Amino acid sequence: MKGLLITGYWNSGTTMLVDLLRKHPQLQLTRGRWLPNLEERSTRRWLPEGFIQLGESYAPILDGGWESHREPEFSEKDIHDFRRKFGWTFWTWPGNHLLAKNPWWMFIPDTLKKVFEEDEIRYLMVFREGIHQVVSKYYWQKGPLSERDMLERRAKFWVMCVDYYEQHWHRREDVLTLDYARICQNPATELEKIFGHLGMDCESFLSRVPSKLENRTAHWDRLDPSYQELVLEIVTPAQEKLNRLLGLT
Repeated sequence: MKGLLITGYWNSGTTMLVDLLRKHPQLQLTRGRWLPNLEERSTRRWLPEGFIQLGESYAPILDGGWESHREPEFSEKDIHDFRRKFGWTFWTWPGNHLLAKNPWWMFIPDTLKKVFEEDEIRYLMVFREGIHQVVSKYYWQKGPLSERDMLERRAKFWVMCVDYYEQHWHRREDVLTLDYARICQNPATELEKIFGHLGMDCESFLSRVPSKLENRTAHWDRLDPSYQELVLEIVTPAQEKLNRLLGLT
């Protein structure tokens, strides 16, 4: 099997990328785009009980660190069963590359290596500037704690995920990581990197790609200044590190 798995990060342009990439004739989205969150719902059913639990306030990871998260210990039978279920759910026509995304896959890098050891799988990650990711879709207003507390916890979790990315995904040859703002500024250039990562031709496809995409910042722009100050204080050091990792500085 050949495929491109988009493994994160949440609310950082992954759906936008899927909508662009699925128009290439050799990238096959199969059922994932038409059944929302199919990848997430299916994959989590196939993993052992107790796989990473974030909770509504990210308490397990924020309180226990990444030491509290352990990847599944798959036996040969477990790997065989996962591959069979994955292949049945996300089948592709001969000659096509599978296109699928699921941010939860970010937290099982070693498991994915084992499962797809015999396949030609490439991984794609996209990060958005931390301040915008933290306030996206107003999730911080929907948690069990106060808005300020939820905003703080989302910011701290994003920082921890930057560390997790650096430890588990950065510098891997099968992983390409892009910046959301650069995708919006010059989609064709960034998509060309993706197809180069896959070893696929894209010249005719790129001629149909928009010259620019909207980089929406309204959630942050409308945020109370005191909340902006809180988020900036938490995410800035990690943002600077991420910028260095991605060559943005």
